[in-house]
Amino acid sequence: AAKAGWSRHLKPVVVVLGELRSRIETISAIIERGRDIPGYEHCIGERFLTAHQTKAQETRKGPGYVLPTVQNQIPSGEPKGADFYNASIVTGEFSRYWLTGRDQHLFTVAIVDHNGLVITPDDRYPVDYIISLATARPLPAGTYTFERHRQTFSWIPCNHTVPGRNWEVTVVAPEGTLHEAFFDPEESDGATGASKTKGTLDPPSFSTNGTGTTIQNLTWKNDSVTMEITPFNSLEGYTMEFIALDGSVKSNLSFDEATADPEASVLTWEISEQPWHDGDQLMLRIRKSN
Repeated sequence: AAKAGWSRHLKPVVVVLGELRSRIETISAIIERGRDIPGYEHCIGERFLTAHQTKAQETRKGPGYVLPTVQNQIPSGEPKGADFYNASIVTGEFSRYWLTGRDQHLFTVAIVDHNGLVITPDDRYPVDYIISLATARPLPAGTYTFERHRQTFSWIPCNHTVPGRNWEVTVVAPEGTLHEAFFDPEESDGATGASKTKGTLDPPSFSTNGTGTTIQNLTWKNDSVTMEITPFNSLEGYTMEFIALDGSVKSNLSFDEATADPEASVLTWEISEQPWHDGDQLMLRIRKSN
């Protein structure tokens, strides 16, 4: 009786014979194109299976349904390679993982063993391994987004993929921080640093006591560091740190030790040893002095 009751809810599927023949011919042609590729026919079966699963999910959740965005939170200034997510995969099958999206270049995805060593497609895969997401460099405070993609071994012969999973990573600065930014200096005309036309200082603007402030340029030349800041702000009581790829503070400058020229909107420090070089990938942090 229970079975009969369940069957009453089933809707008969009506298939026009001509449409069925056309679909069979289309699938046969698809399979024929990869006839000489090992695993191709199975891959096509996987493609139709995932399409069916997607359709069933949209039936339950509504058209265009996507999985919820994965959200993570990490501290700012973490070193390159800082792992903020990992998942254990139990299978001996090779899979490909990659990232796309606005901020994909700031993160890495890798397959690693339980000792943290990266496994490449040329290696023999263990029965279980770990998918690791990590930072590609120290990150300033902000919100970053990317999509993580996966392609299992059985999907490779026909290059089958499915939409990636959206990720949102919120990076939080430590207490007492006024501003953080990417700082990638570039050498030009004997000066090394960043401005609107060279290097990277992003974002250049921040707020102090409700007033917008912008770093127009920050360079080292002839044994001195100069910062043009508008509107002028001496930033007394603050220190500027430059964080290297390994997460260490490569150098720091106290604003209390700077020579101020309010009319030119410039702060100057006498620094004989060059604090950064062309090609460095640094993170700038302005924080309250200890």
